[in-house]
Amino acid sequence: MTDQKSSPERAALIRRAWRNWILAFVPLFTLGVIGLSYFGMKAVLPVLLAVLTIVLFYQRYVNKRSWHSIMWGVYATKE
Repeated sequence: MTDQKSSPERAALIRRAWRNWILAFVPLFTLGVIGLSYFGMKAVLPVLLAVLTIVLFYQRYVNKRSWHSIMWGVYATKE
């Protein structure tokens, strides 16, 4: 049995996941800060919570990831 942790494909998948996360996070964070300065916390917080909920359920039911994998970034599967 091969060691999955040393696999170059696995490392590439992890790098791609981090890159995608950063590419999504930076613009959304910027929009959140701008929205916070213009509309205030009471208007922006419900929107941010709604986006968080949608993303979590998308990861869970569309991408079929476990809650453990979503919350703690576990990439390995038990195969």
